[in-house]
Amino acid sequence: MADVAVQGTVRISFKLPGIRQRLLLSNCSIQNTIMFKSPFSFKDRIGRPEYAITWLVFMAINLIMSRVGIDPGSLWAVSHIIPCYWLLLAQGAKRCHDFEKSGWWQLIPFYVLKMLSQEGFPTANKYGMPNSQPKNGPVVSLNEEIDSIGKKDIR
Repeated sequence: MADVAVQGTVRISFKLPGIRQRLLLSNCSIQNTIMFKSPFSFKDRIGRPEYAITWLVFMAINLIMSRVGIDPGSLWAVSHIIPCYWLLLAQGAKRCHDFEKSGWWQLIPFYVLKMLSQEGFPTANKYGMPNSQPKNGPVVSLNEEIDSIGKKDIR
């Protein structure tokens, strides 16, 4: 899967009961953010939802393996546990990057609670752009575009 980015003028139509509205968004950037783009990489940034899903999957796999009665020392269990821990550490490092911290911060006890509960920096930092913005610049907010209608020439 690749990122979808639209540059230039975008026309959006929507229908309300009895009213048909049209917005013309000029010079804006729209990007479709893809979760789990490179889950085993320690580079880039991720948001809370992707990190929370990673934790849920990790906990579910551990719960299933313990309930089924798989011996933790068996080759089969080790071959499945190592990638799970690698995924959790990689996603944790990317979540730390969202706070402009090194990935080593995730090893601090209870720091996971901060990563699950707080929002990261909304702007670019030394680790890159947040997931909600394209790499070529900030997205113009929809409210700013709506407020600007009638105040400037949109041609």
